Amino acid sequence: MIGHELQPTIHIGKNGVTSEIMEELRKQLNTKRVVKVKMLKTFTETVENKKERKKIAQQMARESGTVLEGITGFVFVLRKEKSKQPIKVQEND
Repeated sequence: MIGHELQPTIHIGKNGVTSEIMEELRKQLNTKRVVKVKMLKTFTETVENKKERKKIAQQMARESGTVLEGITGFVFVLRKEKSKQPIKVQEND
């Protein structure tokens, strides 16, 4: 999985995915292509199963415009999509 060597830089606690967490994720994505997110024990006590964890990771990916690279236990990796460069049209005079 991409980002395996990274340490989590976003931690989801008992309050779940808040606007502050999403703002921090967007900030980090401005400087990095890959961000690792960890769901802390205080949060995972409110999440019943693996499907719900995946749903939360997918929701964060959708809202941040990233790709969900993978989920391992309570950790997941989001990757910034490559920006599409505009095609340059050469004008002949």
